[in-house]
Amino acid sequence: MAGTPVTDWVVDPAINADSGVGTLGDPFGDLQYALDQVGTSPGRAANGGDAFHVKSGTAEVMNAKLSIATYGTPALAGPLIIRGFTTSLYDGGVGQISGNSGTYPIFEEATAPAVHFQDLELYDCGSGAFVVRTGQNSSVINCEVHGCDGTGVSVGQHSVVANCHTYDLGIGSASDRAIMAGNNSEIVMCYYETAGTRRIGSFAIEANSNSMVEGCFVVLRHVSEGGILFAAQSVRAMHNLVLNIVNGTAIGMQYGISGNAVVGNILAGFAGTGGLGIQNQNPGLIALFRGNAFYNSAQDVKSTMESIHTERDAVVSSNPWARDGSLTFANRHTYFRLADIWPQPEDWQSLGVGYDQRDSGPVVGATVTSGDSIPRNHSPLLRM
Repeated sequence: MAGTPVTDWVVDPAINADSGVGTLGDPFGDLQYALDQVGTSPGRAANGGDAFHVKSGTAEVMNAKLSIATYGTPALAGPLIIRGFTTSLYDGGVGQISGNSGTYPIFEEATAPAVHFQDLELYDCGSGAFVVRTGQNSSVINCEVHGCDGTGVSVGQHSVVANCHTYDLGIGSASDRAIMAGNNSEIVMCYYETAGTRRIGSFAIEANSNSMVEGCFVVLRHVSEGGILFAAQSVRAMHNLVLNIVNGTAIGMQYGISGNAVVGNILAGFAGTGGLGIQNQNPGLIALFRGNAFYNSAQDVKSTMESIHTERDAVVSSNPWARDGSLTFANRHTYFRLADIWPQPEDWQSLGVGYDQRDSGPVVGATVTSGDSIPRNHSPLLRM
């Protein structure tokens, strides 16, 4: 049986007025006004939910964070969706929402479930603690998030953050993150880079129990910035790339507790004093640690674990990427194309993650030079 369809509402920030009825022909002129009007009459769609489509071209400029006090609390059966469009609904156009250099997030409802942002540029939140913060069962997808002294995206458990470009975030406080996700969540194909005058704290991405981070790029330009933190147990880190380009003194990836899988990641550039590719902090635990590659770090792996399953990991002796063109978000796939120091037969790419069929292969502490072969599954690019 098909679910109840979402109710579509249109917002055109170019109107910049408390007006309209929310149709393409007569759109709402302000997003907060739209939420309030729908919450009052006809009332929030308890079944199917509401989608507010923000037209691209002119930014929706906030004077305070978005409030759902009048609109009501979303639910799984009746989600709140805010997304962009250009000409026709669901055309993939990117709407813009600006925090107007305020001291508040664009959206901060830490207990509000089923809130979804898609196809948006969310930015300019000044000294706010977040750009977007939601509760469980939420998502932030295909969004550009930047311009905040605090954290970019924070979602509750059972949530998804996917294909987001995050930058110019944080003031270096330990808790500043580009992306944070609660238990049983997924962070996939996201990109963080240090940019502007801001920088995140000890880690760019943080995930919790039973969560997955896959296919993400983390490009760091400050020595004290770290990559990915798994704050609890049973996590999966697969096919991520973490690069500090200024000889970082922090940690590329850190995990602990138990039941973790760290597979097919590349950690590079943590060559400063105390710099570390991957760290496990908890003793006496078992983890799958397989097919990871390390380049230019003071120490590649540090583990206090009494039992760790490691296989086909490698330390490469020369830069593993082609570095074609400039290092930018738009050019990331070309820049991080694997260099020719890793040749191998084509059929290896169809094998399991991070290993080949030979009886022996690169292991932690080994040096891979031109002519050796390790799988291209080390690159997150193959998973995109």
